[in-house]
Amino acid sequence: MDGAPAAGMSVVFEPENGRSSSGFTDKDGMYTLEFDTSHKGAMIGKHKVHMTKNIDADPAALAAAKGPPQPIPVRYNDKTILAADVKSGQNEFNFELTSTP
Repeated sequence: MDGAPAAGMSVVFEPENGRSSSGFTDKDGMYTLEFDTSHKGAMIGKHKVHMTKNIDADPAALAAAKGPPQPIPVRYNDKTILAADVKSGQNEFNFELTSTP
């Protein structure tokens, strides 16, 4: 977020058809998607990507939350502009998020 790693973010890849995959960012902003408890990754194909701040995972953020609990702009979550095209094999998707419009 704004050029720095964003820890405690929920990352959801929502395919056009099928089951979503999700993961959480670590202190370095890295994440690994899980399709289910036995499979990592995401379905092959185009996905909408949703990012939300997992304030429950960060007690300091929860305590500091005043007003709406979602500090991430709506363009990255409910009305996401983020997308990814998952191919067969290893994939890496990095997203540059900004807090200003």
